[in-house]
Amino acid sequence: MDKRRQRIKYIGLDFLTASVAWLLFNLLRFNEVAHFNFGSLPDFLLSHQVVKGQIAVPFFWLGLYFLSGYYNKPFGKSWIGELFSTFTTVITGSVLILFTVIMNELFPSFQIYYRFFFSLCIIQFALTYTVRALITHHAYRKSKSGEWVENILIIGTGKEAVKVRRYLDESGYHIVGFVGENGSQVSPGIRPDEIVGTAGDIPEILRHHKVDEIVVAVKGMEVIPLLYQFYRYSLPVKVLADKHNFLSKAKVKTIDSPPLIDITDNNFTEAEKNIKWLSDKMIALAVLVLFSPLYIYLSIRIKCSSPGPVFFRQERIGYRGKPFMICKFRTMFSEASRQGPLLTARDDKRVTPYGRFLRKYRLDEIPQF
Repeated sequence: MDKRRQRIKYIGLDFLTASVAWLLFNLLRFNEVAHFNFGSLPDFLLSHQVVKGQIAVPFFWLGLYFLSGYYNKPFGKSWIGELFSTFTTVITGSVLILFTVIMNELFPSFQIYYRFFFSLCIIQFALTYTVRALITHHAYRKSKSGEWVENILIIGTGKEAVKVRRYLDESGYHIVGFVGENGSQVSPGIRPDEIVGTAGDIPEILRHHKVDEIVVAVKGMEVIPLLYQFYRYSLPVKVLADKHNFLSKAKVKTIDSPPLIDITDNNFTEAEKNIKWLSDKMIALAVLVLFSPLYIYLSIRIKCSSPGPVFFRQERIGYRGKPFMICKFRTMFSEASRQGPLLTARDDKRVTPYGRFLRKYRLDEIPQF
């Protein structure tokens, strides 16, 4: 299963269907009103405004589909989720096009605006959803036939594990193996050769097996210590949606797939994740541009206050144990780095006089934008 290739397939065909939909909509515009101002259909389609729209509108739709979160997870889509996502995005995009493109044109009757809006919605939705459904159905058939499989590691060897296995087998997933504990009960539905190790062997198991997801099939509070070590692997950790499982108190959002809940995921929808990502970038860029005089002034003051670089960089541990480089204004003498990482004391002699000012007002943190 190549997620990148599947995502490119969705993006490419969404662009194609958006282009075809806008072309069909332009044919409708010509038949309704444009033929009064243009001698023939080719003259209308090759006019500057129409050509510009034919290029820009498909890219507009791709941007909107990205923000909707549709491309975040190219596999495991549900029919109802795909229908709802496509419908809401098409309605939103059609409203935006209505007010930015269609309303700029003066028509003899206001009814034409309504006809254009609903026509655009129907054409865009019909083409987009039909093609998306075909791609999703093709992926579903490949998964069911075993050609495309996601590799699942199941934590547990009891009745819950057998129940999870039944769901996964019916949906075409591949079970890498089961992880149990020494002395734990093994259900009759699990063969001894399918147990690949214990919880302590998980790092070794992940090194030797391709695992796409971890499914926890252990009941009770004993699962909590296991969850903490799973975060570092940057893999989805799922539990079976069950009223008796205290970890699964969430809404199940998929149909025609195992009723599993990703407990490593946050409460944001895919659309909210992408909107936050975009807003983070735009706010950071705006701050960097608007406050660039302050950055320049602080850089000069730091350089004049003590010898050494303007910025201080250090590796830190971030989300799911992933390391990243933090960037701050330097507030210590450059010789301090030779002593290695140490906790800062209240009257730390390593801090420069100007560095104390920066720390007091947290100005040393602003390069992180």
